[in-house]
Amino acid sequence: SDDSLVLEKLRVANDERQHQHISRICRICGRVVSAKGLPRFDSLSLSDPYCLVKAIKGNNHTMNVHATRAIMNSSTPFWDEEFDFPIGREETTEEIVGLRVTLYDADGPTRSFQGSNDFLGGADLDLAGQKHARSVLHELELGGIFTRKASGGRRPRLVIAITVYREVVPRPLPRIVILKT
Repeated sequence: SDDSLVLEKLRVANDERQHQHISRICRICGRVVSAKGLPRFDSLSLSDPYCLVKAIKGNNHTMNVHATRAIMNSSTPFWDEEFDFPIGREETTEEIVGLRVTLYDADGPTRSFQGSNDFLGGADLDLAGQKHARSVLHELELGGIFTRKASGGRRPRLVIAITVYREVVPRPLPRIVILKT
């Protein structure tokens, strides 16, 4: 019938429109709250931890988002630091797919996005399924370090709240690579 033909044409047109656009992360807001159970590297005192937050792109490259202040002499730092990271379309052609958080022991007053101080642990957070404008509190188990049996074998943890904002944009054209012979 004519009605079913019209409905089929509308369905196909809608499918084509959906494939022409993507939902991309355009802004990440967050709060680095606290950590607990951090290892001790200094012999005379506890660690002086700070946290680095980096955005992970689809090609696994990262972008610097936020560095907290160092909390002196603590295995349970409380930062409660907010960040707001807008991501312009011109800044990256790769979609932001996650966050990488890493903790370091500051060896002085300077902090570095290179993480040149003693590594205290890290974790990656997948943002693919996080809904638009919904704040989610995460307690991340930090890996990449040896945990002592005295601590019960429990890994250190980081508490971070993340809100992701998305926008619908035209799907980028495929890249064409021309090889010279």
